[in-house]
Amino acid sequence: MADTLTTDVAYIMKRRYSDRASTEVALREHPTFFELNKEQSFDGSDFRYPVTTGNPQSISSTFSSAQDAAGTNASLKGIVFAAEPKLKYGVLKLDGPSMQRAKGNKGSFFDFVTRHADGMLEELGSDLAFDLFRDGDGIRGRRSSISGNIVTLDEERDADHFKRGMTVRASPNSNGTSPRTGSTYVTSVDRKGKKITLNDASAITSFSDNDYLFRIGDPGNCIEGMADHTPLAAVTSGDSFRGVDRSVDIEALTGSRIDNTALYPEEVLGDLAVEVHIIGKRLRRGVVYPTKFQEIVKRLGAKVEYHNPGGSADVGFESIMIHAAGAAMRLISDPDCPVNRVRAWDPAAHVYKHLDDVVHWIRTSGGGQSQWSTTTDGIEMRARSHGNYIQYDTASHGVGSVA
Repeated sequence: MADTLTTDVAYIMKRRYSDRASTEVALREHPTFFELNKEQSFDGSDFRYPVTTGNPQSISSTFSSAQDAAGTNASLKGIVFAAEPKLKYGVLKLDGPSMQRAKGNKGSFFDFVTRHADGMLEELGSDLAFDLFRDGDGIRGRRSSISGNIVTLDEERDADHFKRGMTVRASPNSNGTSPRTGSTYVTSVDRKGKKITLNDASAITSFSDNDYLFRIGDPGNCIEGMADHTPLAAVTSGDSFRGVDRSVDIEALTGSRIDNTALYPEEVLGDLAVEVHIIGKRLRRGVVYPTKFQEIVKRLGAKVEYHNPGGSADVGFESIMIHAAGAAMRLISDPDCPVNRVRAWDPAAHVYKHLDDVVHWIRTSGGGQSQWSTTTDGIEMRARSHGNYIQYDTASHGVGSVA
């Protein structure tokens, strides 16, 4: 039976968290999402935003030809995307007896509550940051083989995407359609061995090699991230993203791409900067997986700097400078970036658009952040993110593959 929650107990959290502080707790370990510009407005059923792909073409060396061309080609070229906000929830339940044991010491009591709340906020932020680099389907990994309840994953570092206690489902399809019946949860993680242990793999009916694994509820419901906006594979005729066929101007509407794993990551970033500079744009920020970042530092003998993006939290990220076509590029190490990808962009070219704060508490009618349960001895706190990722200038983005 589901809990019925009543009676505001806002005093527990009232002075501990503002929604802004909740956002910083959620995102402080995630450089790209933390630095990403935020816009707090997403009213209506969707948000429509234009992307300009060309200037008026009524240009000629003769006046009459320019005038003739002005009849059909004197307007800006572009399209309008329609984005919808995506929901992500975090729910925390704390039992009454545990809170009672901590209550004798006020510091212990608040530590008990806030450590749990911090952990839930951090995990919610971790999910958003993970989704930012991906395609909205929430793939965590792919099963290569299984022995009992121990699953060996297909790709390097994919075990990092799983956490103890995470409830997972499986599907034979990368978009999560036609999911296997049933779910189970992760009991242990072996990152070096590319393995996760499930509580009961048999709880997933017909679970097979090459099946994709997802956090329960995620497939198709996550934010549409960079892999959607700037995919490694060029889109083709008939593409449909947010109501638009982007194949009419691939680089202007999906960014630039280099799929060549024979190159070092810094070479890919440099070549992407050239491609983007040719069409009049700049790449000022780059990101790679931490192991790739360290390899670049060793090869280039680069001096690592400490970059503080601002905000009230004491947060900073390591970076190095790469001199590329058009502009110097600050390269950041980010564990949310897939290990086999590099990405680069102009920070002014994209935002996370959201309702309320990026991560916010779902408050009671009395304004509290937690409430008692009438069917269990404890309280429940709920957090939410409601937004989506937007690229206002898709031409100022690039993606590359790395070995």
